[in-house]
Amino acid sequence: MRLKIVCLFVVVLIASNTFGRDRDLLKKIHSVEIFAADSSTIRQIFGDPSHSMERLIWTYKLKQGEIDITFTDGECRTDTNGAMTTKGWRVPKGKVQEITFYPRKRDSPTRMGFAMADFTSVKVEDSPGALEFYSEDQGITLFISSKGKLESITYSAKKSQDRLKCA
Repeated sequence: MRLKIVCLFVVVLIASNTFGRDRDLLKKIHSVEIFAADSSTIRQIFGDPSHSMERLIWTYKLKQGEIDITFTDGECRTDTNGAMTTKGWRVPKGKVQEITFYPRKRDSPTRMGFAMADFTSVKVEDSPGALEFYSEDQGITLFISSKGKLESITYSAKKSQDRLKCA
C-alpha cells in the first residue's frame, strides 16, 4: 500500500512539474510584445534559435515543445492572386509579428490556463472535429484537435493593432 502511495505521489509531482514548466514558458511567450519586441529581446528571453530561415522565422526546439517566431519584413505587398489585396504591417523590419508554440505535452486548454469564455470558436474545415478558438482582443489563437487537446497556441496582432495593417 505504501509503495502505491509513493508511486502516486511521484507521478503527481512529475506531472505538476511538467505543467509548471509549460506555464512558465507560456508566461515568457506571453510577455513578448507583438510589433515592439525584436531579435535582441527574443535572444534575451529564449537564447539563440535552433534554426532560422532568412532571419524572418526563428525556431526553438525545447523540452516543452517547439516555438516558431516570425519577424516582420518591413514591407507592404500587393497580392495579385485574383483580387488585389495588400498584405503586411506598417512596422519596421525585424519586429516580432507572430509566435506559435506547439506543446510537446498535449492537454486541454483550460489545464494550460486559458479561460475559454474569452474565445470565439470556429470549425477547422480541413481537419474534421478540430476547432480554432481565437480572441481578437488578446491576439491569441488556440488550435484544438478533435480529441480536445491543445495542438498550438499562436500569439499575433491584437485588434487594437489593426491600424498597423497595410491598407
